[in-house]
Amino acid sequence: MPSAGSTTVTKNGKKRIDVAILFALCGVLFSILIFIFMLKQEREAAIQQFQGEMAQQVVSFQQNLISGFYLLERLQLALQVGGSVEAGELKQLLQGQNANSSVITAVMVVPPSESPLIYQGVEVIAQSKEFKQLISQPLASQQVEIQPIYSQKSASVVLAAATDNQYRIAVAVSIEGALVESPLNNLIEQGGISLAYAEGQQIWNSVSGNIAPDATYSTSLLLPEGEWLLTLTATEEWLSSRMSFTPAMFLLTGLLLSFLMASYLQRITKHLKYLKNEQAALSAQVEGSSWNDPLTGLVNRIHFDETLDIECRRAVRDFSPLTLMLLRVDHYQLYCETYGVDAAEQLLQRLSHRFKESVARPGDMIARLDDHLFGFILPSTNELVSVLAERCCDDVRQLQIEHSSSPQSDCVTISIGVATLQPNQLLTAERLFSEADKQLDKVVTAGGDHYMAFSEEITEPSQTYAV
Repeated sequence: MPSAGSTTVTKNGKKRIDVAILFALCGVLFSILIFIFMLKQEREAAIQQFQGEMAQQVVSFQQNLISGFYLLERLQLALQVGGSVEAGELKQLLQGQNANSSVITAVMVVPPSESPLIYQGVEVIAQSKEFKQLISQPLASQQVEIQPIYSQKSASVVLAAATDNQYRIAVAVSIEGALVESPLNNLIEQGGISLAYAEGQQIWNSVSGNIAPDATYSTSLLLPEGEWLLTLTATEEWLSSRMSFTPAMFLLTGLLLSFLMASYLQRITKHLKYLKNEQAALSAQVEGSSWNDPLTGLVNRIHFDETLDIECRRAVRDFSPLTLMLLRVDHYQLYCETYGVDAAEQLLQRLSHRFKESVARPGDMIARLDDHLFGFILPSTNELVSVLAERCCDDVRQLQIEHSSSPQSDCVTISIGVATLQPNQLLTAERLFSEADKQLDKVVTAGGDHYMAFSEEITEPSQTYAV
């Protein structure tokens, strides 16, 4: 990932976040949003799956509850037809009616004038106060009384009815038993189950595990004696087991792609910055080469002509004299023919270095005008600039550069033409260059190794050149 310090500072001083970091943040945010959306879709699909499965499994639970009502009706019919029944006969009757299921936890038959006959071995239910009160009270033969009975370990619904010959019958239906023998058994240990009358009265409620409030399924149980409301709730663990890893895989993929793209953009940004710096360096180099001579490093002829024109106008404005010196290497062509082009170029480089040492004022300019012609622009000078010209000639002689083909000397020498004009309307670059060139021609004609100077009459107090 991009480093934490990948920020740039604009020209106005404001910090700007790197593009790579911005892209990475957007990618991470987009991946998280898609992850949340997909996770929500997966959860909704899991909830729908839960509701679909519960709709199929509730049928078995409903049938188990209805079996208690059917047993009660069959006992009523058997007692009305037979008139009386003994304990052994009751047992055989119940066995024939398939009442040994764990759904039926207690059955009691009370004759009109005899002790109760108890069958099925859940004494806690049969001996409970609610059970006894229900079976001892007068019961209508055409009406079924329903009473929930709770204990520490279970909950049951007691169905009580009477026959026309005054037998009272009670059947205890275990809610947990009905659930155990149905596919809803898993919800007992992990889930939520609520059973209530249609009027809203609670019959039984069981909650275990981390319940998911939004994953519920409610349905009406149509029983022979009325309508009951069953509400089933899934746990977070159940939903998680039905959800796929697609959202997590998408999130990891999005984060990885964001990382890779951010790294790629950072590399591209660094490369573009490198190219920009290279371009700036090349531009500076090109700009510098357009003003400077590549061999000597001095100002070239183009910049010299522009500067000379500017200095002429400045001299008139500031009312100060301006001097131009033209320096030419004596017998340069003979030197090239004798020592070669490479030696001639080295000669020009050595002379350029010496000329830089001779002219030290910040406002002065030294330029190479052609192969062996140099020019000095010297603002604010007068006729005393001849001292500088003489010193330049002496400096070149002191170098003692061998020139065996020179007809005047055995070492390299130079000729100098100097022109100093006063600040007036006649001070132009063309006139100043022409006057200096005339003086240079005179020196060359005279044999070289000297200087000649032209100085216009001074109309104001002179300004001396500092040597």
